[in-house]
Parts: sequence; C-alpha cells; structure tokens
Amino acid sequence: MKKKIFRFALSALLYWIVATHAGYIFVIPSEVINLAVFMPPVLGLMWGIPAALGVYVGGLFAVPELHEMFTLGDIGNCIPYIGRELWIFLAAYLPYFLWHRWKVKSNGRIFSLTTSTLKKFLLIMFLTFIITSIFRTVTASSVEIEAVTGLFGFRKSDTVILYLFICFINDFFVAIFFDIAWFF
Repeated sequence: MKKKIFRFALSALLYWIVATHAGYIFVIPSEVINLAVFMPPVLGLMWGIPAALGVYVGGLFAVPELHEMFTLGDIGNCIPYIGRELWIFLAAYLPYFLWHRWKVKSNGRIFSLTTSTLKKFLLIMFLTFIITSIFRTVTASSVEIEAVTGLFGFRKSDTVILYLFICFINDFFVAIFFDIAWFF
C-alpha cells in the first residue's frame, strides 16, 4: 500500500513539475508543443494505475485556471476542467493496459528489448495518442481549437481535423522522442 501511495505522489509531483516548468526551460508556446506528454506513458508503464491517477492529479494542479477557481471558491466551474484533463489519465493508463494485454515472445528473459517489443511499444503509443487526440478534440472549446490552428494560418473550416492532427503529432512524436530513450 505504501508503494502505491508513493508511486501516486511521485507521479503527481513529477508531472506537475514538468507540465508547469517546461515552458520556462524551452521557449515554445504550450499551445503548440506540450512537452509534458512524454511523462504519462512512461509512468503508466512503470507503475500502473497509481501512476495514472497521480499523473491525472498532477495535471489538474498544472492548470492555472483551476488555481484561480479554488482561490475564489468557485468550485462549481471546475467540473469541465476535470473532464477535459482526463486525456492525461488515458495517456498513462492505456499504455499500461495495452502492454499487459498483448504478449510478446521473449527469449527467456523477463524483459528483452527486441524488435517485437519495440514494435509493440510504438503501436501502443500510436493507439494511445490517437485515442487521446480524439478525446482532446471532442472536449476542446471552439475558441481553443481556433487559437491553436490559427497559429498555423489555417482557415476556420479545417480547424477540427487540423486540431486533431496537431494534438496527435505533438503527443506522439514528443512521447516517442523522450520515451524511447527510457528503453535504453
């Protein structure tokens, strides 16, 4: 039980630190590139459901609007943010769920890095971020969608599909770039 609580707390803390401070380290608008997306799959794969819940709570702490609502006592308006941030939980839980559902033949060792495990990891990341991108697109407001797609100079009719594509490309490639390094 202590191990699960530790994993929950550490995941929440790590994700909160990365989500709130990545913008100060890398001078990139967070609307364009979300550098914190590499954390949920790794923590979910390592520590399972406690980490997925911890990452979700850390993601809620990283939303600046929620801080303002809590300080003003406006807790009733927090419900939409709690639903919108569920993509972070999905990004942590789906890799854990899929990794343990699909078996890969190994050569006798508990974990062997072979081409089949690497392919499995890439497929799991692809599926995870397709699902989370769809979830983020469905829960995003029209103002948010237009703001992100407006950064790329696209017209209003292409915004939903483009927003889905931008979310997927950002999440998938940032996660692959950082998470593949954790394998080695």
